[in-house]
This record gives sequence, C-alpha cells and structure tokens, in this order.
Amino acid sequence: MNALLVTAGDTAVLECQVTANPLSVDRLITWSRPDYDMSRVVVEAAAVDKSRLMIAGVDRQDTGAFSCNAFNGVGNTSSAVAQLLVKCKRPLTVIIIIIFFILAFVVSSS
Repeated sequence: MNALLVTAGDTAVLECQVTANPLSVDRLITWSRPDYDMSRVVVEAAAVDKSRLMIAGVDRQDTGAFSCNAFNGVGNTSSAVAQLLVKCKRPLTVIIIIIFFILAFVVSSS
C-alpha cells in the first residue's frame, strides 16, 4: 500500500497507472472510498492508462484509504489502495492556552 502525507490545507494528488490490453475503454480507471463524499474530489485522466485524484484544501476527514479500480471489460477488476495521511497543524488557540499555563506557572513559582 502506498501512502501520501500532506499538510492540512494543501492539495493532495493520488495517481494510478495501469497496464491493460485493451486500453481503449471508457472509464478504465475509477476511484472509490466507502463512506466518503467523493463529490469533493476531482478526477482527471492524465493519459489513457493513468488517472489522478485531487482533493483541494485537505483536512483531517480526508485521511483514509482510496481505491484505484481498473477494468477494461475483460477479466476481473483490479484494485490498488493508496493511503492519504493529513498532518494537521496545532490550532493557535491550543498554543495560546499552553503558553498561558506556562506563564502562570512561572509567575506563581517566583
């Protein structure tokens, strides 16, 4: 399983490339993820055998496994999984609260 680590707010780009014969079928590559709002993603065909899934402004809820599914009309569907990991920044309010408690402790110790 491949993993992509991105920072919250960035755009995540997952790419899938397949080897198939024949290649010339509509929707050779599809993407899926159970219980995820796929309307948030943009999928583009980078080539006949390559697809990109892009999510702009990723956040914590985007963390998870996305499946790249390939089916050319012959045989079975093949799938590969890519794990998206979103590194969230610590909220400024948490940092301010931590600084406040450190200052309060330093003042009370004096």
